[in-house]
Amino acid sequence: MTARLRLAPLAIADAAELAAVTDHPIITGRIDFLSSPFGPAQARALIESDPGFHGIRLAADGQLIGLLGAHRGPTDGGGSAIEIGYWIGPAFQRCGYAREALTAMLRALHGEIVFAECHPANIPSWSLLRAVGFEPTGRAGKREGRERLSYVPPA
Repeated sequence: MTARLRLAPLAIADAAELAAVTDHPIITGRIDFLSSPFGPAQARALIESDPGFHGIRLAADGQLIGLLGAHRGPTDGGGSAIEIGYWIGPAFQRCGYAREALTAMLRALHGEIVFAECHPANIPSWSLLRAVGFEPTGRAGKREGRERLSYVPPA
């Protein structure tokens, strides 16, 4: 994956680790489909709901530090696109891990139409998306207060 990180689909066995890294107001307060508290039962349900959830793990010791989702869905024009979303546990934020994982996933999705939804007030996430090549579309996202950004690969 990268020198520092490994990305792999989450399994039910990862539920306790996912709950531990996710159950924090910094995360659950910004992601509308996460409950608070977010325990192992909620983590299992999330993992079972969609195979597009990938764990972000440190390559050095395998510790789960976050999640990156890549989910295919329909577009307004009748085609399909992949929606990207992510979070990093508070103890691991501001270390470049989200950017590293997101960049690696975008490379793996080469040729796909990719978009994200972000609340503009979520400055760290908005800035990250812009830094890796997402551009605001001027359209509202499906989730309240979110704006849609589309990935524009480098030329």
